[in-house]
Amino acid sequence: MSLLRLYSRFRWYDWVFLVLICGLTVLQVYCSMLNVDYIAGITTAIGALDSGAIWHNGGMMVAVAAGQMGCQIVIAVLASEMTASLATRIREQVYDRVNSFGLGDINKFSTASLITRTSNDIENVQMTTLLTFRMLFSAPVTAIWAICKIQASSMELTWVAIVAISIIVVVLGCIVFVVFPKFKISQKIIDRLNLVTREGISGVRVIRAYNAEDYQNAKFRDANDDLRRINLFTSRRLSLMNPVMSIVLDGATLGIYALGATLMDAGTVNYPTVVSFSTLTVQIIFAFMMLLMLFMMLPRAMVCAKRIDEVLRTEPSIVDPKEPKTFVEEGTVRFEDVSFGYADGEHPVIEHVNFSAKKGQTVAFIGETGSGKTTIVNLVARLYDATSGAVYVDGVNVKDVKQKDLRRIIGFVPQRGNLFSGTVSDNIGFGLDEMDQETMMKAAKAACADEFISKMENGYESHIAAGGTNVSGGQRQRLCIARAAAIDPEIFVFDDSFSALDFKTDRTVRENLHREYPNATKLIVAQRVGTIMDADLILVLKEGEVVGEGTHRELLETCPTYRDIALSQLSKEELGL
Repeated sequence: MSLLRLYSRFRWYDWVFLVLICGLTVLQVYCSMLNVDYIAGITTAIGALDSGAIWHNGGMMVAVAAGQMGCQIVIAVLASEMTASLATRIREQVYDRVNSFGLGDINKFSTASLITRTSNDIENVQMTTLLTFRMLFSAPVTAIWAICKIQASSMELTWVAIVAISIIVVVLGCIVFVVFPKFKISQKIIDRLNLVTREGISGVRVIRAYNAEDYQNAKFRDANDDLRRINLFTSRRLSLMNPVMSIVLDGATLGIYALGATLMDAGTVNYPTVVSFSTLTVQIIFAFMMLLMLFMMLPRAMVCAKRIDEVLRTEPSIVDPKEPKTFVEEGTVRFEDVSFGYADGEHPVIEHVNFSAKKGQTVAFIGETGSGKTTIVNLVARLYDATSGAVYVDGVNVKDVKQKDLRRIIGFVPQRGNLFSGTVSDNIGFGLDEMDQETMMKAAKAACADEFISKMENGYESHIAAGGTNVSGGQRQRLCIARAAAIDPEIFVFDDSFSALDFKTDRTVRENLHREYPNATKLIVAQRVGTIMDADLILVLKEGEVVGEGTHRELLETCPTYRDIALSQLSKEELGL
């Protein structure tokens, strides 16, 4: 059913191609049937020693075969064009849908599974669709046409073909029934294999640092062996069809000639009829062999199509409002009794959070690991939606504005800096339609990135590898900060972004941002007290709840949790206690 849903995405020219394929298929089958008549004609001519008839029938066979080959070539070209176009559109639609997902939607499928569905699954559907359009029409038409002709030739000989076809159908049905559930398992194992591969590549530094190559190799080997076993199981069952088809084909030919000889002795049929009947029976069996090739791929394609359809039918949990509002303030953030919990989580991540940030202020969040700091800033950028309460940005509930409008005014710097393949300037100007040199230089200098960019061989046109693997962690993070600054945002969101920087660079970057972007509100998630001592407001979180709120000096006096964190990092003298 999901496969049919994917086929429903045809465009008008796909239907034109389909009509042409059907017409050419009928013409191809007609040529095939003509050849059967000419074979019978040659057989009769040989018996009558008529050389003229032999040459005539032979020439017509060559001409008809050439026409049949021409039809097959055109059908192959049209089918390839149509399936490639369909696969391209489905891949684009899946990618667009995934891009519209919130973080919760992506976690529902897992990144590895989404990659498999976008690549391997669509490729399987494309190959099956190609076979479908090349065989699904020609095989049944050939079989039906041939069956009608053999019934007109001899009803007795028809029973041989009926028995042969019945054996093929029964064996095919049993094999498909056995292997179909295994294809579902196979695709899940491919997901797991992709996950292990992705972990091994992205975490290669940690793996080598802990001498865990054997452990990771064992994980990969287990997934690979599981895939090997499941593929061997399905391949061995499907491979039974080849000997079965050969036995049935040879048996049917032997049966036709044996029964035909008996009928010839009785004077019921003649030799040309037996020859043409044998040819027609072979065509019927070959038509079913074509269908067999399709049915061997169809179960896997149906599983893949269902997995693709699951992505396409999943509605994003975070959507734009039907009647979006416009912002009424500038650079303000307000949380009103906000709580959030994951759909499959047992407990809320944050509960009853309230705070307000005005234009140009710096609000910081600190607390133990897992206290909900990152969750708060993710709610500001609407990467998740609050379970209860309301998040206001620039005086409007974030659910009431377009996501693009919201994120256009937010310079978001994640904890783990992500860079993309391209140049330095491409990464700093990421998300901008155009960026002048002055804006780029200003952002880079504010992030203290200009000092190392100027030392690179090609400066701002130097190459950056995917993930920023050819620069250090601190350089990568400074480029991410420059990327956020380049859009000149109303609100900066730093999700523990300064932890990769040394204390001196950390302080310099914050001073630069304050000087160059004085009107921008700054939300900072931090682990280091030194990073947030100058903040206008600090929220201390513990187990998802705000246990302290105020300035650095106020919290040292009123919040034991903050005081303990501060004393664990700085001395009393440094804190002025």
